[in-house]
Amino acid sequence: NESDFKEVFNKYKDPATTYARKVMNGEILAGYKMKLAMFRHLMDLKKAEEGSTDFPYHYDLKEVKYILAFAQLCPDVDSGYPLPLLLWQQALLALAVGWRREDGSKRFYKVIVSVARTNGKTYLVNILMMYSYLVEVQGHYNVKLLLSAPVSAQLATGWNYLMLTANRLRELPEFKKQFIDEKIDVQETQIRARKNRNLIEKQSTEAGNFDSSHYATAILDESGSPKIDPAVIARISSGQVQIPNHQFIQISTAYTNPDVAFRKTQIDITESLEKDIYSKQDTLMLVWEQDDVSEQSLI
Repeated sequence: NESDFKEVFNKYKDPATTYARKVMNGEILAGYKMKLAMFRHLMDLKKAEEGSTDFPYHYDLKEVKYILAFAQLCPDVDSGYPLPLLLWQQALLALAVGWRREDGSKRFYKVIVSVARTNGKTYLVNILMMYSYLVEVQGHYNVKLLLSAPVSAQLATGWNYLMLTANRLRELPEFKKQFIDEKIDVQETQIRARKNRNLIEKQSTEAGNFDSSHYATAILDESGSPKIDPAVIARISSGQVQIPNHQFIQISTAYTNPDVAFRKTQIDITESLEKDIYSKQDTLMLVWEQDDVSEQSLI
């Protein structure tokens, strides 16, 4: 309430900043962690506008425009047509892709997302994965991307949606030539371009061997599952440090076990941001939750 974001709101009209404004002024009901994330976004914008040397990040509206334009083309696998995204969904995409480092690479190496079921989580995952594969890694060779989940059954569902999404994109005039030129094959275990050897691979955390892999983009679905070994997460992320523009996205619905690593990570990040809003500079955390059972009557 003591902060003045007038200049920020005048310059930035994108969905993420609009969402942040509505969360902070109470137009949108949000939990504490989301308020903290949106306050941080606004404070980061102020810091970036000041040109501070100790804040080497900027919010690139062109990158925001690109990911949202791609989302408008990316078809839903059931209908075959793109779905109009809600403001919070657009904000998620904008924040994950829009914040950049001085060299132009993505600022957030880690993205933590928790959202309730039936809110289009898989659709958002498909948009981020295919955008990385078809747009961000273009011009590079032998780049690996990963879609993972705790067990094979969960992964099979997510992978089936990803294959259908890729095949739908193949039919669009905007991407048809790219699929042909790069000889992109959509298979049961991988999506591979025979020309540049870029691939998206499918591995569950229970069976995958991630020690020798360096993923530009890795998405771990259902990260809140008790079946996930924290050591597996460490192996995936440690292999990414050699890739300049890498990103590890952990996304999940809430599970009944509150003692999982996914929730402990959220608590750790929350405490760090409370102490210093500019801490955890490489991590974006977006948690849609209610803070107390009494809030249920407001929903």
